[in-house]
Amino acid sequence: LKATIDQLSKLNAINTQNIAQLTQQLKTANTEITLLKQNLLSVAEGDVDISNLSKSLEIKSPSAPVTSILPSVPIAVPVNLATPTTNPSMDAHLRIAPYEFTFNNFARRCENPEMWFCRPFYSHVGGYKMCLRVAPQGLSNGEGTHISVHTYLMKGEYDDMLAWPFRGAVTVQLLNQIGNECHHQQTSDFNDRTPPQYSSRVIQGDRSGQGWGKSLFISKGELQYDSGREVQYLKDDCLKFCVISVKLHN
Repeated sequence: LKATIDQLSKLNAINTQNIAQLTQQLKTANTEITLLKQNLLSVAEGDVDISNLSKSLEIKSPSAPVTSILPSVPIAVPVNLATPTTNPSMDAHLRIAPYEFTFNNFARRCENPEMWFCRPFYSHVGGYKMCLRVAPQGLSNGEGTHISVHTYLMKGEYDDMLAWPFRGAVTVQLLNQIGNECHHQQTSDFNDRTPPQYSSRVIQGDRSGQGWGKSLFISKGELQYDSGREVQYLKDDCLKFCVISVKLHN
């Protein structure tokens, strides 16, 4: 009986070790699936170069097949094989600052003004959910002469745990598409002087009714190629933005 108990104890130890290895492999696989979903969403929105996508989506196989570490006793392991969502906002928690996005079809959107928002992102892990509105035709005192960029707060997963109203500085860059310098940067500060309709928690709808930012973000005359500074913000009918940081005051 003692020998049988010893054998069972050894088998249990082996099973425990094998399960730990299998669990780690499953975690790795789930991480790769999450990356795959995020990249597929980026492709759908036109935020990445498809020609370079294969390297970023490469999933390495484990060095040993899963079956090689399993004991002879069958073990049932539940695996979540959920289909990737087609709703970009579902994966917003995966996007935190710094966050880059592309504004396509600039000419068409100037001729046919529409409300255009980037995909949602979070200020930080467990933070405030928000998005940016880009108005190529300009808003308010920038209408017709400038690009306007405003930050909109959104209803987020962690709102119950956060301080309200939102107090922080959102820094956005319009990227120079022909160099790594001379990016155009503006910061929108949500402070004690910010009206509550811009900084309060979103209760009704998915996002706030008004955004806080810069109607005079950049003049349209500055978008084209500048040989003296080696700067070009508008290239191939698109603008590229980056939310550099969201620094909280509270």
